[in-house]
Amino acid sequence: MVSFESVLSLAALVFALGIAGALIRGGGVRIVASVQLLFGAAALVFVAAAREHGQATGQAIAILLALLAAAAAVAGAGVVLRRRVPSRAKSEPRPEDPAC
Repeated sequence: MVSFESVLSLAALVFALGIAGALIRGGGVRIVASVQLLFGAAALVFVAAAREHGQATGQAIAILLALLAAAAAVAGAGVVLRRRVPSRAKSEPRPEDPAC
């Protein structure tokens, strides 16, 4: 069985990696991955604390954090894809619809 202190140490290391990754100059994908590390570290702390105290609330919070992390990943992917796809200039004519 892993001790509570070692799980907290691992979570602190993962959280520090997430902070470092977010602060280092990088692209949008790196920032999204860093945010995922931050959410993972927080979920790990909640699960470890729930196991330490014999309660199930930590697992419920970890599931909510996983859902929040998934939503952040989708939003981050949308931002990254929006930056990479060139938008049409407003002055360009739109192609005619062949159905009309």
